[in-house]
Amino acid sequence: LQEKEMALTQSRLNALQLQMNPHFIANALNALSTLTDTDPEAAKRMIADLSGYLRENFYDPDGKNLMIPFPDELERLERYLAIERIRFPGINVYYWLEATGFEIPAMTLQPLVENAIKHGICKRKHSEGSIEIRSSETRSAYTIIVEDDGIGFDEKELSEGMSGKESKRHIGIPNTKKRLELMCAGSLMIHSTPGRGTVCEISIPKQRA
Repeated sequence: LQEKEMALTQSRLNALQLQMNPHFIANALNALSTLTDTDPEAAKRMIADLSGYLRENFYDPDGKNLMIPFPDELERLERYLAIERIRFPGINVYYWLEATGFEIPAMTLQPLVENAIKHGICKRKHSEGSIEIRSSETRSAYTIIVEDDGIGFDEKELSEGMSGKESKRHIGIPNTKKRLELMCAGSLMIHSTPGRGTVCEISIPKQRA
């Protein structure tokens, strides 16, 4: 029974991971199509970054690398950001890392940063803004904060039972929250203020079953 439960959990995690990136890849390819005519050198860099991104995030047929060291997660995030910076050069990302010696579910940070870019910063004038990523630890847990200065949103959009376009808008948030719960007994809290920005707080306990 335990083996069946573990297999079911693994299947759910794989399904959740596969939901994460189709629209990002489509947007990257559309941008790449434009760059091949307007800036061939930038197109070459974007191809290299996209190739590395796909290799790191999707070549895991046995699902053995679903939990990865936090520094590796940051490297994968930088692959993603390198692509987005070509599309949106007005985006700045700052890191304040006090704790790095822990593991995190792969592709945890990207959906949060992607939401910050797509639904926060890119809805500001000239698509300009900043994202801060901070990490720290206490005796019992590791904490990661992803904070942006975008337009923010009404937190009611994240309530359960929503349907239609608004529920799809933040699909990465419930997806990430579920993966944290299943893989490391972690949690994700979202605080957003319209006109001021959004704060995402991840907590990963040091001791867990």
